[in-house]
Formats: sequence, structure tokens, C-alpha cells
Amino acid sequence: MGKLGRRALLIGAGTLVAVGAGGHWLTRKKNIPLGFKISSTELDEARLFLREHQAIDAHAHPGRTFAVGAENLPVKLELMKWLLAGGEDRPVQAMREGGMSAVAFAGVSDFQVLDLVGGTPTNVRDFERGEAWASYQRQIGNMKALVERGLVKQILKTADFATVHASGDVGAFWTMEGGDFLEGKPERVAQAYADGLRSIALLHYRNNELGDITTGKPRNIGLTAQGEAVVAACNDAGMLIDVAHASDQTAKGILKSTRHPVMASHVHINSEHFRHPRFISLDLGRMVANQGGGFWVLGPQALVSVLSTDLSHEPKN
Repeated sequence: MGKLGRRALLIGAGTLVAVGAGGHWLTRKKNIPLGFKISSTELDEARLFLREHQAIDAHAHPGRTFAVGAENLPVKLELMKWLLAGGEDRPVQAMREGGMSAVAFAGVSDFQVLDLVGGTPTNVRDFERGEAWASYQRQIGNMKALVERGLVKQILKTADFATVHASGDVGAFWTMEGGDFLEGKPERVAQAYADGLRSIALLHYRNNELGDITTGKPRNIGLTAQGEAVVAACNDAGMLIDVAHASDQTAKGILKSTRHPVMASHVHINSEHFRHPRFISLDLGRMVANQGGGFWVLGPQALVSVLSTDLSHEPKN
């Protein structure tokens, strides 16, 4: 058996496994070669392992839910929406068959102001007044619809992960890439938490009021005062902060400001042999880990520790 679906095999040596998106959100591959063959005995053992242990995907876009109903898109993204958006049933079924306990359904806050430039998502215009907030509300509505029709079970608190895992269903942990929808207003964090959102990556593919991205020219030179206020609001509400896509200086500013661990949901470490603008420094990686946070592939109890700290934290109001 040379190939398996992306989530068909998620195993680790006695660890909780959390898998990031594993590729560009505009690509779709039915199968990815593992590089080795899996025997039927090994596959049975893997399934048994996953029945007894939670597997959580920390970052994903099943069915490109974020694109459903999006307006004012450039031609390339309009085509992507038409071809790919709204097909959540098939990937969720694959997750269920593969033993996935829960998955982060990630919204994309800056989707409507992006375009593909040289194959890379790039910010090409500013938001119209109120557009970012309206886009967020649309995406939350799309996520709620998936729960209402019974496709996934919503994850709202840490204990829900174990409950959903025991039921054999797939849990949905709602996240948002980019704090653009906040429009610099920290008070919106509490509203987002009330909506069911449980994690925010402050940056995506656009420098915003909060800080700078890792793939563009810095505008703010790190976390801004508004960014610090949003970090505090996230801590107060129990919202898990994700430093993926944030510039090194912005991410370090987040780590300096936060009172709780953060997540780096889909990053990698730059090295001598593998470097990319989306990768982070080893120094930043150590800072995240030393504060109790975790990466897209996590060791024993790392993600549980992060989620327990934040999802179980009661909001002030």
C-alpha cells in the first residue's frame, strides 16, 4: 500500500499528534506518497492507536469554507471559489475514516483583499469600510451551518475534545487567520469568542493594525500598541493566539505581551538546508516552546497544555 489519504494515517510513538495544513490552501491533492509501504498489520495497529488517542489537526481549510459566499474577488480567487468552495463532506468523511478527532476549521480574514501574484497569495487592495467585519460574519455563519446540519461537532472547551473523540464524530475547532476583522478594536475579541471562535492568528498575508507578516515588507516594525491591546483581550477572553504568519519581531512582541502560551499552527524552522519566508527562526521556535506553546507537529501533551490553558480560561465578562 504505497499511498494513503493525507489524514488516513496519523501515528506517533505514544504521543498526541497534531497535523498542520500541509500545503498551500489553493492546492488539492487526493493522495500524498508516504515514502514507505504500510502493511495491513501496521495499518490496523495505527487505527487502534487512533481509537485510543486523540489526533487533532491544528490548521486546515476543509472545503474552503471561508470562500463560500465571498464577494468582490479578483478573477483567480473567484475561479477558486467556484471550483473548490463548499465541499466539506468529503474531507470530513476522510477525517472520520482516518481516525481524526478534531480539526481547526480556519477562516481567512483577509481573503477578499488577496490575489495570486506569482502563485503566492498577496495583498492587492485595502478593505472597504466594514468589509473585513462583514467577511468574518459570513465565514462564522458558514461554520455554524456545518454544525447545524450535523457534519461536525463544535469544540468550545477543552473537555469537548475527549467527548467528541469518544463519540467517533469529527470535532470542529474554529480559528481565524488574520486579525483584520477586528479592525484594531480589541473589544471584538470577546464578541468573536461568543461566536465560537477559539483561536486567532493576528497576521496572515497582509500587514495590518496589529503587526507585520513574515512574507512582506515590514510596515509597523513589530507588534503595535493596538496589537498589544488585542493580545491582552485574547488573554482575557480565553482566545488562543496563533503566531503563524507573523514576522519574527511581531511574534516576539506577542510572546512578550501574552500571559498565556501561544500556538504556531503551521510553521517550520529555518535551517541551513531548508529556508523559506514562511519558516521561523530557531530562536523564535524555542521561545514559543519555552512558554508552553507548540508547533504544527507536537510532542506529548503539548497541544493539550496550550488548549487547556486557554480554552478552559473563563472570560472576564
